[in-house]
Amino acid sequence: SISFWLKADSNIEYIIDLDNGTRYIRANNGVVTATGFSSPTIYVDGEQSSVIDTAWHHVFIKTDTAIDTNNMDIGRVGANYFDGLIDEVKIFNYALTEAQVRTEYNNGAVNFGQ
Repeated sequence: SISFWLKADSNIEYIIDLDNGTRYIRANNGVVTATGFSSPTIYVDGEQSSVIDTAWHHVFIKTDTAIDTNNMDIGRVGANYFDGLIDEVKIFNYALTEAQVRTEYNNGAVNFGQ
């Protein structure tokens, strides 16, 4: 599983390359995809969804795919670079439950005011 916060500058972005081009995360027309993952489940802001815009979003991808992250690139897939902001990239060696995904999102969400 992998999670991160992002604020994309456009709705087409290459976000993270996990293993030198075979398994990567990108957004195409505002939809997050996980190429090379077997049966990925994608969550945006704690809910099962894959739709983002140019605001801050928490993205979590759960998969059973074993990934060797020795060649991981954050903000670049091949010759394509992410245009925006990425924060708190986390890689888990197990698949989180849906409740744990929501907790991961809620613990990082900013709350202003009372």
